[in-house]
Amino acid sequence: MSRPSAPAGEHTPGPWRFIPLADYARPHGPTTATVRRELRSIFRGFFGRPEQPEPFSGPEKLYPPPARLTEAVSPALRPDLAAEDLLPTCAVVMEHPSDNVLVADPPGGAGIAALALAARRCRMPIIAPPTPEAVLTGGGEWLSRLARYREGPVCIPRLERLFLRHADGLTLLRRLGELLAAGDRTFFCGCGTFAWAYLRRVLDMGALFPGPLTLAPFDGQALGRWFASAPPLTGHVTVRQADTGAPVLPDDDAPDAPASDFLKNLAFYVWGQPGAALAFWRRNILFGADPLALRHPHSDPDPTERPLWVRPFAETTAPEMPEPNRRDTVFVVSALLVHGGLPQDRLGRVLPLMADAIPGVLSRLRRAGVIAATAGRWRVLPVALPSCRRLLAEQGYLADDV
Repeated sequence: MSRPSAPAGEHTPGPWRFIPLADYARPHGPTTATVRRELRSIFRGFFGRPEQPEPFSGPEKLYPPPARLTEAVSPALRPDLAAEDLLPTCAVVMEHPSDNVLVADPPGGAGIAALALAARRCRMPIIAPPTPEAVLTGGGEWLSRLARYREGPVCIPRLERLFLRHADGLTLLRRLGELLAAGDRTFFCGCGTFAWAYLRRVLDMGALFPGPLTLAPFDGQALGRWFASAPPLTGHVTVRQADTGAPVLPDDDAPDAPASDFLKNLAFYVWGQPGAALAFWRRNILFGADPLALRHPHSDPDPTERPLWVRPFAETTAPEMPEPNRRDTVFVVSALLVHGGLPQDRLGRVLPLMADAIPGVLSRLRRAGVIAATAGRWRVLPVALPSCRRLLAEQGYLADDV
């Protein structure tokens, strides 16, 4: 199905738009700083942490900033804008059966949330996933619930919740594939990019979704405009390069100016993915005064008058994979990415590891900042995606297409 164009004069602002997954391209790079940073991470992973260089000395001693200053340069993801780009497609499939639509979304992305928003605006039924227990028994009750919607399109936002990488864990998706192939109605589906790479290989699901979509990558200029769009504080917050004093974000009077080298490097490092870029950005923003000292009655009453800083890109920090040459590390990282996160008890069902070995691996990855648990479900953090992709590539494991 070719996606319908929006009416003349209407378009999605900025980069919050969908493109064919096959057209996704990593933003241009690298520069020397990015190469140095990635080589340093590889060296640390295999040979341990080298002797530390002399402490970095910027314009002032640098500290993590007060939370409100970090928020001042940390915008929200905008699935609402991305949803606008899907509405014309939604409107067409609500009226006429068409090819199935799939949105592939990386961890921490906004694409699946945009898909659900667009479906709600079009009054399309949204089908919640079954429990993991139901997946392992074939999902008969869930399929019966789906069958109640006999006419019109339906939205299934998370295909990765419909299977487990287990001998008994693919039956439900195979049965759903029969419905997808029938072509008598349209399915609007979302799926994590790592899960989609797996399902294309194992179940040939690419034949059921001929033109999967994903959000367009952010280059350095798009990141700069987005970071600068965060709701302002009372004062004006600037972000400068700690080694040169040069501004990092675009000036209000020149939003289309070329991106700073820092932002170009960041866009390349995170493969243009805004969720990963934002997490990296928040981790590396620094402040030129001790936040505790600002509580002193004689301190500067308005810290927004002080700039925020970022170190040169080669000196920034991101989670590094602990013991990347251990097979259990790559087993767990791959499983969490393919399933979009899993509870600990379900990890034992999909890993070639003894159950009592899994807590130790999770603990190492958590301490390294690679994963975290939310509501009992372990997930890879967006800021760790570059390290995870490098690990999968080095170990010859399947990765996603973005």
